[in-house]
Amino acid sequence: MRRKWEVQHGRFEQEPKIRAGTEKMTDMNRLNVILLGKEASSLANVASVLMEQRHFHVTCFSAAEEVWTYLQSNKLDVAVVSEVLQDCTGLQFIKNLVTKDPFVNTALSSALSKDQFHEETEGYGVFMQLPVNPSAQSAGEMIEHLDKIYQLIDYHPKRENL
Repeated sequence: MRRKWEVQHGRFEQEPKIRAGTEKMTDMNRLNVILLGKEASSLANVASVLMEQRHFHVTCFSAAEEVWTYLQSNKLDVAVVSEVLQDCTGLQFIKNLVTKDPFVNTALSSALSKDQFHEETEGYGVFMQLPVNPSAQSAGEMIEHLDKIYQLIDYHPKRENL
């Protein structure tokens, strides 16, 4: 069952308010991003930073099964996945996702060393390793990677949040 979330004091409590940005930015122009984590607080900083930007439509889930249902009627551009989910590991989810849609860019929260992470995720389209419970700064770095991939152009992080 999909959670309803809103970032408030580092925790999700209700459905996020997706910022429309300017009138020029439509849903078709925004990247469809899912945040997938067993504990809502594990990706709270990422959610907060993404929702400040007009380039992203953010939807949050706690279990892989919820995402498979969601993907039946929605296109996905980016998946930000925690190390542990309610029904599998983050890496297992990404391995399954790449068989369904190999063009989705993924970021995985993981405590593995860089070398071990590279070995485990090679070939699965993971563009970035995030630390466990990523900070706003980590989220900003992730958006900078996404800017290089999708050429978002006008992303400017709020320095006081990083």
